[in-house]
Amino acid sequence: MVLSLNSEASKPGKAIATASWAFAASLGIKDEELTLEQHLASIRNITATVASAGLPLPDDLQEGYGSRLREAVTQAIQAGAHGANIEDSIPAHGLGHGVEHSLCPLGEQICRLQLAVKAAADEDLPDFGINARCDVFALKDGPNLHSEARLKEAIRPHNLAGATTVFFWRGYGAGFREADLAKLGVARISIGRSLFQITMDAAKKSALMSFETTIS
Repeated sequence: MVLSLNSEASKPGKAIATASWAFAASLGIKDEELTLEQHLASIRNITATVASAGLPLPDDLQEGYGSRLREAVTQAIQAGAHGANIEDSIPAHGLGHGVEHSLCPLGEQICRLQLAVKAAADEDLPDFGINARCDVFALKDGPNLHSEARLKEAIRPHNLAGATTVFFWRGYGAGFREADLAKLGVARISIGRSLFQITMDAAKKSALMSFETTIS
């Protein structure tokens, strides 16, 4: 999408964003069913095109594939990634089981982020960007995101662990405006898998119209 938006005259896109959900959907499977090998193959499929456009490539590594986190970061870098999104939710559990069962404990997540930082440094890529995704505000029993103090309190340990940015997913229908988020110091807004879904819906609609035209 970004590559199609950019041209010699105008380059509004500054980076490529990947979504493991979209990688999985392109293979006809669920996000939590996507293996690390399938994930890396998907990244390698777009690396050359992204590199030719001169754009950085961050990789949505889910939660880092469990005990394979270091391997995941290392291989993502070797595949051409310049950054990674590492979340604290557990894909196999989903977000419907509360903080205790849906999320990786904060202390453990901090250690995992530090491990990712070290893995990047070992690959001579100390500027590897790590976006720490935290889903605690998306849970029914999670804290209230409308508190600026609570938000800053949640950000601090992730930054100290070496995360370049911290991303909180609020879920759907949060009711925030971009101006409100900017006042809180938000620098990045994720649209998740919506572009993929919009594209697929448009393709389906176009195909149905073609059938109707042919029949009539």
